Amino acid sequence: MKKISIILFAMFIIACSSDSNDSSVETAEDPRMASSAITNIYATGKVAEQSAEQAKKTIFGKWDLGSSSSQSGRENVNCSFSYIEFTEEDYLMGLYSSEMPEDQQNIVVYGTFDMIEVNQKVTSIKLKTFYEGQSVDIASVTGIEVKEVNGALDISFNFNFTTSMENIGVPCGNDLSKDYAAEKEAAMDATLTADITTNHYKVVGNWTLSDISEIDQDGQVSQDFADMFTNYCEDKFEDDFNDGIISTNADYEEFLKDCKVPNKSVLKLTTFGSYVFMDLKDDEIIEAEIGVWSWTDDSQTKITVGQPGEDQATTGTLVSVTESQLIFTFDEMDYDYDTGQIIQYQITYTFTK
Repeated sequence: MKKISIILFAMFIIACSSDSNDSSVETAEDPRMASSAITNIYATGKVAEQSAEQAKKTIFGKWDLGSSSSQSGRENVNCSFSYIEFTEEDYLMGLYSSEMPEDQQNIVVYGTFDMIEVNQKVTSIKLKTFYEGQSVDIASVTGIEVKEVNGALDISFNFNFTTSMENIGVPCGNDLSKDYAAEKEAAMDATLTADITTNHYKVVGNWTLSDISEIDQDGQVSQDFADMFTNYCEDKFEDDFNDGIISTNADYEEFLKDCKVPNKSVLKLTTFGSYVFMDLKDDEIIEAEIGVWSWTDDSQTKITVGQPGEDQATTGTLVSVTESQLIFTFDEMDYDYDTGQIIQYQITYTFTK
């Protein structure tokens, strides 16, 4: 899978009945979700009139701040919102900053959120992230309302940053605290039929990497899980140097001194087709790959992963999935410049919950 350079931070923590005239409360599950065990993707209403459990359904989804109906910060290209995606327990927030190096201008902030309730109604949603070993409250979201108009779901909300973006390592000269509107992106087709027996229902969520093996075309194992992070900093220095991210006069020893070595990897798959593969040191994300994923067969055993808007994608096979274990294989190939040969190999990833 292709590594992309982004800034990503994280902290892992892993309907009530009411008067039927209250439009903010769901009195029954949407019939479109009758065959699915996934959280209702059609929930609507005013979050300020809902309990925390109801509000989680209302905000659930990926909200496109770059759509034609949104009022994002893209008017100012210095720094802007791209999207925000809420799952049941965490969020992904896409940002753009022209103050970052060209290949790092698309930024993703990842974290958890708290529902702030008064009298069992949600008054605000607090967004948190993890940076430099500390939990940081970064924003408060209020005035949230979701409406469905002609089959499209639209959200409006007020976003108030409670800390400077620079405090979490994101250079941003603009004030992004303001009112926004956004359209909900379509969920994957498998969402509507994802009962608890389906592969789709089982794979969606957060998974911790427990084993990785790389076998070449001759059956030789060239990488195993125990060695995954052994030369992490040395390899990163070489990659960053070759990519021009660090200067030619960079101090190698100083780089190694400041380099943080991950001690675990986590994969997050969402029902809206987003994935994040994260290398973490405890709860702080050191490096990550983010993109889109999809099923390519009706049996939900073949997947593709890639980057939004790019034609090239990597195809993988779901070997098995249970409530506690997930195994994927991916067929890859590299070009050996020394021999002029194409080298084929297969990578097997094993994840657990």
